[in-house]
Amino acid sequence: MKNKGNNRLGTIMRILFIAFLFLIQIAFMILLTYFLKNHAVIVYTFIEVLSVIVLMHLMAEERNSAYKMFWMTIVLLLPIVGHIMYDFWGKKHSNLRKHSLIQKQIDRVNYKQITDDEILYNMDNIDAQRLSSYLTNYHYPPYKNNITKFFFSGDTAYKNIKEDIRNAKKFIFISVYTVSKGKVLDEIYELLKEKAKEGVEVKIIYDDIGSILNIPKGLKEHLEEIGMEVTVFNEIHKNAFKQYYNYRSHQKIIVIDGNISYTGGFDLKDSFINLQENEIYNKDCAVRTEGESTWSFTLIFIGMWNAATDNKITEFEKYKNSYEMKCGIVCQPFADGPANYVHIAEDMYKYLISTARRTLYLTTPYLNPDDEMVDCLCLAAKSGVDIRIITPKVFDKKASKYLSEYNFGRLLKNGVRIYEYNKGLIRSKIILNEFASIVGTINMNFRSFYLHYECGNFIPDTEFTNELKYEIFELLKDCDEITFDEWIHRSKKTKVIQYVLNIFKSQL
Repeated sequence: MKNKGNNRLGTIMRILFIAFLFLIQIAFMILLTYFLKNHAVIVYTFIEVLSVIVLMHLMAEERNSAYKMFWMTIVLLLPIVGHIMYDFWGKKHSNLRKHSLIQKQIDRVNYKQITDDEILYNMDNIDAQRLSSYLTNYHYPPYKNNITKFFFSGDTAYKNIKEDIRNAKKFIFISVYTVSKGKVLDEIYELLKEKAKEGVEVKIIYDDIGSILNIPKGLKEHLEEIGMEVTVFNEIHKNAFKQYYNYRSHQKIIVIDGNISYTGGFDLKDSFINLQENEIYNKDCAVRTEGESTWSFTLIFIGMWNAATDNKITEFEKYKNSYEMKCGIVCQPFADGPANYVHIAEDMYKYLISTARRTLYLTTPYLNPDDEMVDCLCLAAKSGVDIRIITPKVFDKKASKYLSEYNFGRLLKNGVRIYEYNKGLIRSKIILNEFASIVGTINMNFRSFYLHYECGNFIPDTEFTNELKYEIFELLKDCDEITFDEWIHRSKKTKVIQYVLNIFKSQL
């Protein structure tokens, strides 16, 4: 990102291009009306045949049903413009080259992961072993000897993050979705500035879409001037006429000296510690890990760094752990994204749901799963698993509230218990059953499973999982349970809006 103005220019270019496509549609209709009256039937027949071909192509693709429904609607509603939009942004091959380049960089780094088969074999729980083996097959192996600390508050997580940054000696890696002006950015800036002066290597990744509206102008250049390295994932002005702007890096990782790592809901913005102007309380979380698994988070960061910049990291070993631990639990960091065409995050969620025997608890800011995930939850609930999902009562986006509420129906009808957090916005992303848990950046929605680059920490440890379960039980005291009868009697206006929005769920 050269500057904020260039980003806005890219956004404006895309909007103007879409407007141009609609003008073509209008012009074509006028042309048909005044100049092609005698041939209008033939022209429309050709368009309909073309639409059928596109729809057949869509149905044959191995893609999510919500994604297919969105593009089918576009093609049918806009018989001319829809075809052009689908050709530019909807076809699977549209971003194949970009995906391939990103995955190539990620694969080059992931071969440095350390696989120890004994860790798998020594797992007591066969289901945990299966889940761990699945991640290992995609080059995200388990690591032993880790000490974890869970924070169910952005405030307390932030204090620990600042303290760990102050104590950094060699390097600091930070990957976030949003960088926004405010107290958090100012404080972290001052800390990193001091570290850079001390000779500590500082690298920062942020997402262009996630930061474009509130990032201080020229921040990237200023950080680089004082000794830090900054890269921007998926700069909009470089992808104005392709849909790759839709694929965003939602990964949130902090690595310090190769010994300490964080993941969770943090960003460099004030809402993480509840200093935002709208006064809506944000219930966020993070997990701090100290030990061998930090190497995996280091590699995940390097993979995305190398995918987003020409200034690639080639020496990996100097970022390895500087000391060894001989105690602690097993942790298994992993990443996911559209480049690999394997939906690791979604598969892990499904596996945790299907292997639950007694309990399955989940917190998510957005409840917008596809039909397969809903079926998985309903089947587990009908088999006797106590499934509880916590979502916000207050949403940051009106459309997200409508879509989340729309999905309550089938779940409630089949025995899933749904709660709304009544003190603000629940931003924590947690899923757990009896034997394992995942804390990370993954929302229960289409974007996280199919369009975003995400990360999480899979922890197959009952003691840690029971700690999370206790925290969620405490959280339930500040929640209102939603009944199926309440859902049925929502207003007609709400129902109509939800039916319409559901068509576009893959883009929201």
